[in-house]
Amino acid sequence: MDVLLGLFYLALILSFFTLFSFKAPYGAKTMSALADAAVASFLVEAVYGALFGTILDVPFLNGIAEANGSLAGVAAAGMVLLRLGASPVNSLLIALSMMQFGILPGFIAAYLISFLVRYIQEKVNGSLDVFVVAATALPIAYAIAALIAPIIDSALAQIGTIIEAASQSSPLFMGAVLGAVFTVVSTAPLSSMALTAMMGLTGKAMAIAGLAIFSSATANYLLFSRLKIGTREESLSVALEPLTQAHLVTANPLPVYVTSTLTGAISGMYVAMTDLVNNTPGTASIIPGILAPLADNPPHKVLIAGAICLLCGVAVGFLTSYIFRNQRVYTTNDIIED
Repeated sequence: MDVLLGLFYLALILSFFTLFSFKAPYGAKTMSALADAAVASFLVEAVYGALFGTILDVPFLNGIAEANGSLAGVAAAGMVLLRLGASPVNSLLIALSMMQFGILPGFIAAYLISFLVRYIQEKVNGSLDVFVVAATALPIAYAIAALIAPIIDSALAQIGTIIEAASQSSPLFMGAVLGAVFTVVSTAPLSSMALTAMMGLTGKAMAIAGLAIFSSATANYLLFSRLKIGTREESLSVALEPLTQAHLVTANPLPVYVTSTLTGAISGMYVAMTDLVNNTPGTASIIPGILAPLADNPPHKVLIAGAICLLCGVAVGFLTSYIFRNQRVYTTNDIIED
């Protein structure tokens, strides 16, 4: 029952973000801003916290991890407002008020208030718009975040707990599902880092998500380079962080998503059979996916698992690039021309 309930809630979250991305006004642009905020906060937290903080025990660098990770709500609000046309000063004005909130409340509050901020900027001349925004939009944005934060945080934490429990009771099945789902999400306009952080995912479930996505590095690189989807630089970039090439991913969904699904499912099942854990939420990305588990497991076990996951990615990358060798692909130049 926990397995079905966990999958049902996960499907609801993914459905909401997918519908928002494609149907809401400025949805895709807003989701791109959320991904950027996750990189600026959770990616830095994962790398500096796991590698420099826990493993190397450098307090100064660990402080960077704590600072960036704790300001995810500020980052989300600021990026969303900037991306949707708010001026830098108005974006920062509202973003700073999100300091005590998580990434999703900051994201939602900024998106809803962005329409009012842009209206004020159009109607109020000169720099007076700053004072009007501070007097009207700022308290409204804070009230929205304060109202929804307890509900969202509680619901997402509960979902994360259910998924973690399900990964223990049905490890192979959940390994395949979590690996496939989060690897696909990592290449979509959504952010796997933001999603796992909002859910507070830890333990075996987080290890599955992180290492499954890590395995996609070689798969994505081989697919992009062998099918000529991207240049050498673009192929390397998608291997390091898929969100940087979101435009190419969405332009070539079939080969990319099939590759991600197979790679994630196979690697996820393998990780589920190990005793690896990852107690750092929000590390569902290629680089944090291999670094964060080093803080919670014997390093040699993590490196062996990482090597096997990369080999899975190599096998799937060669397989799918052969299957889709005659598939019409779209490059950056094609997208620009269209």
